[in-house]
Amino acid sequence: MPSRTGLAEAVEELRETPTLSCYVDTSGLPHGPRGQRMWRAQVNEVIERIRERYSDLPRAERDLIDRNVRRLELRLRGLVHAAKAPAWIVCVARGDVHWSAPLPNRVTTEFAWRQGVWLDPYVPILQASAPSPMRDLVLRTVEVEAAI
Repeated sequence: MPSRTGLAEAVEELRETPTLSCYVDTSGLPHGPRGQRMWRAQVNEVIERIRERYSDLPRAERDLIDRNVRRLELRLRGLVHAAKAPAWIVCVARGDVHWSAPLPNRVTTEFAWRQGVWLDPYVPILQASAPSPMRDLVLRTVEVEAAI
C-alpha cells in the first residue's frame, strides 16, 4: 500500500494546481523481458490516449499539459518492474512527479487533467483498507472534492 501520508501531502500541496493523475493497470504484465516489452507498448498507448484527449485545449494549457505528459512518460518508462504490482498511480504537476506508488489492487487504466489530484479510482482501495486517521483524512478530502 502506498504511503497515505505522501498522498495526503500531495493532495494538499496540489489542491489548486493543474495536475495530471494517471492510474495504470499492470496486472496482466508477465515478468521478464516480454513483460518489459509489453510495458513499453502500454506506456506508448497511455501517452497517446492522453495527448488525443486533450489535443483541443487552448495552446497555453496544451503546452502546460504537454510538459506534464513528458514527465509522466519518463516516470512510467522508469518503472521497469511495473509487473510487481497490479497497478500504479502517478501524479504530475508543474513538470514534476509529486506522487508515484504501486497500488495493491487492480484499477482500470485512466487519467485526468484537473485542479488537484484525481482520487476517484483510489477510493475503493482506501475503503477496503484498514481504518486509520490518515485513511479517514484522504476519504474526507475526496468527499469535499466531490461536493465542490
